[in-house]
Amino acid sequence: MIRLSTVRMTSPLEIQLVEKQETKAIKRRANQAFQKALAEVDRLTVLLSEYEEGSEISKVNRHAGQQPVLVSHETAEVIQLALEAAHTTDGAFDPTFRPLLDLWDYNQECPVLPSQDTIEEALERVDFRQIEFDQATRSVRLAREGMRLGLGGVSKGYIVQAMVDILHQFKFHNFLVNAGGDIYASGSHLNKSWNVGVPDPINPRRMAFSIPVQDTAFCTSACYERYLTIDGKRYGHILHPKTGYPVEYTRGVTVLANKMAYADAIATTIFVLGPRQGLDFANSLNGTEAIIFDGKGGMGMTEGFQDC
Repeated sequence: MIRLSTVRMTSPLEIQLVEKQETKAIKRRANQAFQKALAEVDRLTVLLSEYEEGSEISKVNRHAGQQPVLVSHETAEVIQLALEAAHTTDGAFDPTFRPLLDLWDYNQECPVLPSQDTIEEALERVDFRQIEFDQATRSVRLAREGMRLGLGGVSKGYIVQAMVDILHQFKFHNFLVNAGGDIYASGSHLNKSWNVGVPDPINPRRMAFSIPVQDTAFCTSACYERYLTIDGKRYGHILHPKTGYPVEYTRGVTVLANKMAYADAIATTIFVLGPRQGLDFANSLNGTEAIIFDGKGGMGMTEGFQDC
């Protein structure tokens, strides 16, 4: 097996390539594929991350309430994916949630619970319907001053999909890409399906069980790694865009789908919708399966999950 282990998008990134023979020529081609894939990750991160001051998303945010901003083809694709998820779920997934996230600073050493007044004020600037987006011209404008886009729920999966496409371009067919829980399993591992573990959100050091997958995007959304503890209570990082508070009735969601960016958005959406609505939503989607752990540790699955 030929491996690459590094860090990208603030998460561990690992690629595993499986070839019948690991000749010098194959290893050289693998190294070329790795380098091109990493370069693409860096390029797309600069375009799509709201944490990068020079990114296109940051530029859109700075011009909120002002003139529209022209963006690249890639940024336009991610915005379109985010808007499709938002419209499909009536805002359970909302890419304008950033003003809320700014109140819940998950990096602070002494966290303080945001006041209801500050949350309500931030909620006034959260509304995906106020994104003025022209896909033909790739023009983006946030209608109100103070609005901010945050595309992490889609962009990470989109970037992983770009890596998958590059590996396929280099004629690699059997590989696994794992970017901090966003996983794509291509082909097989030693003539068998890849076995991917579903984390137990109550005890994330262990896997609840594993699933055999081939040519499948596998995405997990959970709050066991990023959270705040205030007065002895834990607050996860996945916020409900209509209340402004962290979701408490869901502990973890794993989604299987054909495309990585799609799986990323759907996992976040199901997490917000919760066990009952989330599973109903997943069951309504073609080529998508999901498992959800509720706030008490119970587990539910979509109807076709056992066939994955």
